[in-house]
Amino acid sequence: METERKLFKCGVLEAATKFCGFIRVDLLPGGQKRTFWWTREVQLTLSETRTAFKNWLWRKEPSTHMQYVQARKVAAMAVAKASIRKEMPLNN
Repeated sequence: METERKLFKCGVLEAATKFCGFIRVDLLPGGQKRTFWWTREVQLTLSETRTAFKNWLWRKEPSTHMQYVQARKVAAMAVAKASIRKEMPLNN
């Protein structure tokens, strides 16, 4: 059963690599994995979103909820922009 699963997994990964390619993302100096779109701008925007969320949870007011929703939209746009701008080529 385990062998069949491994064979199936290898076949699927091989086919996906052949037809879709893959993106190689290097490790940071500390050996941590990273995604290619994670920039300082994205990090700061997500930090602001986290702060707005905690503020909304603490106060439960409509104004804090609107601030959180706005921060969430800004964060989504920052991630989308960064992922398009930093698009990496596929290795074939």
